[in-house]
Amino acid sequence: MDADFVQNYLLAELVDRATDKRRLDIDADVLAQIKALCRSREENAAAAVDLLLDRLKATDAQARLHALALCELLLPRSRAFRAALAQHFPAFLERTIGFRATRPLPGPPDVAAQLRERALEATERWADDHGTIYQQIRLGMRYLRDVLKLRFPELRARAATAAAAAAEREARARELVQQKYERIAAEFDASSADMASTLTEIDEAFCVLEGRDMPPAAAGGAELEGEEWEDVAAGARARARRAAEAGPGRRARAWPKPQRMKHRHLPAVKDWLRVLVKVDVGEPGSAAHARRERLLRACIALRDRLDAASVRVEAARPALDAAADADPAQSATTRKTALPHTVKQKLLQSAPVVPDGSHLHFWDSDAAALVNQRGMEINNHWGAVDAHVTLGAQRLAEIYGQRASFYTPPALGSAAAPPVAAPAPKTAAPQPLPPPASQAAADRAHNAAVLAGAAGDEAYARRVAEEEVAQAKGGRGRKRKGTVVERLARKLLSGRARDAATGEMLETEMATHRDMYSNRAATWDSQGKHKPEDARSRAALLYLVFFVGLCGGFVAAQQLYLWSESARLQGAALVADDSGSGLFQLLARVAPPSGGRPPEVMIAISNYNLIAGGQLIAWLETVAQAGVRNYVVVAIDAALRDHLTQRGINVYFKDVQVDRAQAGTGDNHAISALKFKIIREFLELGWNVLLSDVDIVVVQNPFQHLYRDHDLEGMSDGFDAPSAFGHIEGLDDPSMGWARYAQGTTHLNLNSGLFYIQASPRTVAFMARIAARLAREKAWDQSVYNEELFFLSHDDYVSPGLSVRVMNIHKFMNSKVLFKQFRHLPPASQVRPVMVHINYHPDKYERMVAAKRYFIDGDTSALKAFPGGSEPGS
Repeated sequence: MDADFVQNYLLAELVDRATDKRRLDIDADVLAQIKALCRSREENAAAAVDLLLDRLKATDAQARLHALALCELLLPRSRAFRAALAQHFPAFLERTIGFRATRPLPGPPDVAAQLRERALEATERWADDHGTIYQQIRLGMRYLRDVLKLRFPELRARAATAAAAAAEREARARELVQQKYERIAAEFDASSADMASTLTEIDEAFCVLEGRDMPPAAAGGAELEGEEWEDVAAGARARARRAAEAGPGRRARAWPKPQRMKHRHLPAVKDWLRVLVKVDVGEPGSAAHARRERLLRACIALRDRLDAASVRVEAARPALDAAADADPAQSATTRKTALPHTVKQKLLQSAPVVPDGSHLHFWDSDAAALVNQRGMEINNHWGAVDAHVTLGAQRLAEIYGQRASFYTPPALGSAAAPPVAAPAPKTAAPQPLPPPASQAAADRAHNAAVLAGAAGDEAYARRVAEEEVAQAKGGRGRKRKGTVVERLARKLLSGRARDAATGEMLETEMATHRDMYSNRAATWDSQGKHKPEDARSRAALLYLVFFVGLCGGFVAAQQLYLWSESARLQGAALVADDSGSGLFQLLARVAPPSGGRPPEVMIAISNYNLIAGGQLIAWLETVAQAGVRNYVVVAIDAALRDHLTQRGINVYFKDVQVDRAQAGTGDNHAISALKFKIIREFLELGWNVLLSDVDIVVVQNPFQHLYRDHDLEGMSDGFDAPSAFGHIEGLDDPSMGWARYAQGTTHLNLNSGLFYIQASPRTVAFMARIAARLAREKAWDQSVYNEELFFLSHDDYVSPGLSVRVMNIHKFMNSKVLFKQFRHLPPASQVRPVMVHINYHPDKYERMVAAKRYFIDGDTSALKAFPGGSEPGS
């Protein structure tokens, strides 16, 4: 075979695969093969241009978008491709931009908009890069920009603007770094001295902790630095005296806090290093450069010392905590006294315990205090506030010398009394407490009485407000003085709240009045007629009638056309082979879109053996009687295809072979395992599929009883609500003791012979997963179908994530429900089913004929001869 012919054929196959509309992106392997072929020969590049221009005629914008992506990839790399595309550049622009009104871009609209925007960007880029050599490209851009006034993205101008903005940001960043550097250089000496002081303190503290003598420099400078240590005794002289008593090289100082070093010094030094590395101070050898180098070396040394000290402190923290717990008397916060430790412990045990509170602010103080601080806030006070008012020391002692008394539940058998603030008694004998249950009952009774009283006061207050509103509206009669409780309720309801309630009730009354007696005088004329409003009503009614008539005409015309087409095709079989285009043409004629919904079709998969068994004939008869026209029989052997074609049945011939893993499983199971591959083909073309086994009696048109709100709607093998729709099942394991009981969710499997599945990438992947498992595993297809549908994601396994709806078990009925329950119901309680699946019984054809006679022909005795199960008497 000629090598050129082989390469052209291979290139055409690769271009078709790369521009497949069902893919969202181009496969990398296919792309690499196309580039290799175009690089091998210039003739291949020219042939690729012809193939891509042909793909730009596709009726789907996604395919055109893939073709444009290939052009963007190949044009910068191949001179031959550029020359060939420049010769056909007007056709390229017309098919990618769609500037001609008679030839717009195809759908989907969002993909078409993306194709147009991307083509404009590519045209502008090609004109800038290659327009001086290829005039067709430059002239094409000028025509679009100057004549058609199309707006280009102006990539070069946008790039220049972005570069200028980046340069400005970089200059600003350099300026900020320079400012930080100047500030660091000015403050370095003082800050480094503070850090060195902190490090010296830590070294001295470790000397004291480890029992070593302090360095001479630290001992000599201690007199000047003593004030920075938190010694418990006050004054430098006392510290010097205790240091002398402690011995040489020993000082009683507090452990320095390392938080300052960790949270302030280390971050500051690291920030200095970042600035010193980034700053530009001139040429090497200059004074400024030498200064920067000196600061950088000093910062690095300081950072290393701080890191080492931080590591040392963290390593010694457990030892410090243990030492503090072992000898609390030697803590830095413990006051040094001459009393022995045992005497101090006795004094602590006998000392009174003062509770913490705001009174400690004025402990042992004879100074006055401002009123509006120390826990005495006066926000929301009535009247003017003087922020400088003070309380004397005596008054403060009276206020804080007493302990607040809160509500204490009344003891059992005693009357409730209001709480009274009184000084705490110096000594009080412990009183025996009542039993908890009796005390709780007394508390509840007391609380109920308090709440009832509060509710009564509020009711009285509301009634007083209503009476005042009635008087404000002009009611007659002298105002009643009211009882003592009512006058107290009136005082409890403040003036502001009473005014607000009165205004709210008046506003409600006014709104009701406006609704009942709205201003209708503007719509009545002088003769007492409502002419303008009547005219508007008549106009709106006429518009509504016109719109409804127009919509009805469109619907009637569409239905008339479909009826005429179906009548014309009636009696003539529609046959398709197993090629993608043949199936698409068959579905477009058998099951076109209608009612604004996606196209949908009912399919049954069979071979010629089911003709001899009678099940397929019975299924076709019930499908015709139910008025289902959008159906296709998938014939998997030539004998069935020829038989159905002669009788005018819509048939799709699919020559498939049983997978090796399913060999020996039986004719019915082998055919059932093949259906997932076939359904996948229908879904990939965009048709929703209602799969029906041939042992099903179709009583009504099933497409009129679907919800279409989930990915999959399936018939259940369940026979009541718990078994079909799910229930919580309890488990008992006595060996677990207290935790012996557990719960789980259980339901019977969905039947893989009757389900409705919507076309989407998720459902296509679901069908592919089941087909792949059945090709390598010898398993029942219904078990695999339910495992993939319901098993949860775990470890490396990821569930397909389909949303599932279970069909109504009395509309989409299995044969167990029919023969065990339904036929025994009174005729008035029976609901006419949609489809009846003879799945529980082996004598399928006989029971199908009986169900057809019972539901379609009206023979009420047709089901009586059959047992409930598969055995007589069951």
